[in-house]
Amino acid sequence: MYQVQLFIGGGRRLTLCLAVLLALVIARGGSLTEAQQFASMYVYTYGSGSLSEGSGRATLYVERIDVGSTGYDVLPYKICFSGSAIPGTDFYVVRKGSESPVSISSNCFTDSWSSLWYQGNRYYIHANSDNVSDANEKIVATLSEDSGNSWPTGYYLVPHLSSVTFTISGG
Repeated sequence: MYQVQLFIGGGRRLTLCLAVLLALVIARGGSLTEAQQFASMYVYTYGSGSLSEGSGRATLYVERIDVGSTGYDVLPYKICFSGSAIPGTDFYVVRKGSESPVSISSNCFTDSWSSLWYQGNRYYIHANSDNVSDANEKIVATLSEDSGNSWPTGYYLVPHLSSVTFTISGG
């Protein structure tokens, strides 16, 4: 028998976790047991918030749901940015609990989950004020496996939940 472990926190996060799990099970053709054959750990990202030049904050979440007994390994992942907004010029990113911006190189940064039974990482995206009247600029944050550190068998990146788009409203 398989055990479903979910973070019991804010209702919005739990609802999203359950919706993701349900969508995955339905997409795979039925039961939780059948879904288990394909993966045990589902990895996804989502976000919220609004940005204006020089103000506001958007939140980017990177999470995983264990459906079975994969185990919670310390695993790296990568977030890459694309879109019309330029990291460092138009926006910067801070990990929750830190006061320093993450180091973004070639439009990407790497981080990792701990080995806790549940862990999601939270990042805050802040828009810089460049005193230039810009049209709305897009930030697309895309989650992927860190190419130098492959995830173990059983981890599955949910394709339609692997990127999040934010907009910086022009000033």
